[in-house]
Amino acid sequence: MAFLTEMPFCFLLKRTNIFILKKFFFNFKWNFKANEMANTWLNSIMRYVLKKRMRRIRYFSAHPHTVQSALLSQFVNTARHTEWGRIHNFGNVRNAAHFAQNVPIQDYETLKPYINRMMYGERDVLWAGQVSWFSKSSGTTSDKSKYIPVTIQNLKTCHLKG
Repeated sequence: MAFLTEMPFCFLLKRTNIFILKKFFFNFKWNFKANEMANTWLNSIMRYVLKKRMRRIRYFSAHPHTVQSALLSQFVNTARHTEWGRIHNFGNVRNAAHFAQNVPIQDYETLKPYINRMMYGERDVLWAGQVSWFSKSSGTTSDKSKYIPVTIQNLKTCHLKG
């Protein structure tokens, strides 16, 4: 019986293919009691996850300056040993005002040589480590397309986490 309640949640967690999920649910012969138990268990897990997420969203809404300062510190600390971090003295950045003094506003053309080097596999240029993925955007300036570095940290904390 435990297998019946755990299996649907495993499929949901993997988010692999909706077709597999539908095939599993529609081809499997559920009895009413097992279906009710699976739904109750799944609802309890989802309620816990969503409550935790809502708590974080409320905190972010109530304390935006604190959250933004913490994120800036985290990003600057991660990038301080990169070429970009050394050029702009990230080791001495303590707050947003200090960051604004050290890092002038940039356009894509200024960053393009750095991004090209990253695309050829160079490490620690704009971000710590090697960047393996680049998002292609539509060009609105001189180039037809722009490539935006996408790090594994970005994938985990933004795209996959939602």
